[in-house]
Amino acid sequence: MLAPTTQAVISLAGWMSAAFTLAALSLAALPLALAFRRPAAPVARQAAARPDATLREALANPHYWLINGTFFVCGLHVFFLVTHLPGVIELCGLPSSVSGAALALLGLFNIAGSIGSGFVIQRYSMKRTLSALFAARGIGIALFLAAPKTELTVLAFSIWMGLTYMAVLPPVTGLIGKLCGAARLPTLLGITFVVHQVGAFLGSWLGGVVLEATGSYDGMWMIDLTLAALATGVSLTIRERPAPARRAAVRPRLAVQP
Repeated sequence: MLAPTTQAVISLAGWMSAAFTLAALSLAALPLALAFRRPAAPVARQAAARPDATLREALANPHYWLINGTFFVCGLHVFFLVTHLPGVIELCGLPSSVSGAALALLGLFNIAGSIGSGFVIQRYSMKRTLSALFAARGIGIALFLAAPKTELTVLAFSIWMGLTYMAVLPPVTGLIGKLCGAARLPTLLGITFVVHQVGAFLGSWLGGVVLEATGSYDGMWMIDLTLAALATGVSLTIRERPAPARRAAVRPRLAVQP
């Protein structure tokens, strides 16, 4: 409901009033966050015994960075879409009201996609689920580019992309947990979200750069398609099991002759 409401405020009172309204809503949500406070769970003794070594091992694991690479692509996809979808719709010659409906559907079906993804990874491979989600994104983008740009096409595209929007988060979180263990998961997931936000910045920024340089978003859509294909393949190379524990080599002692 927030996207169409924001669009309505922009139409009635301008974008600055809409921005102040969103800021007021954000501030009003701060007291609600206090209800979710609770004491931190005690850390397992074994994890607390050598946290630095555990973190170093995770950061040195190339499969952890492959996961981060896929989430970087997710950030670029998602924020290009939410930042520039209204501009795409305007270039298609459709009314601005379609933008609010499209963003609302994107958010609504994001909920369904995220919950559904969580159920799927309980039964099937996490890396294959992640790969399938990026493949679905690429297919959705390709079909949207090939289809006539009508209001129905835009709304159907928003629903499809909403289903894959943050549905990648459950398999990404699960893969990090399986690969590196649960003790360092909050820290590692925080790093992963930083990488995601770098992709988000590039998606928002590059969309504007490409539009200014060419007058269309075609180049950015090609970047999206290429990265979707790369993420689809990279996801399949991620290891789902932790590396086998190293065993210290035991040197046999020479018997001492009496």
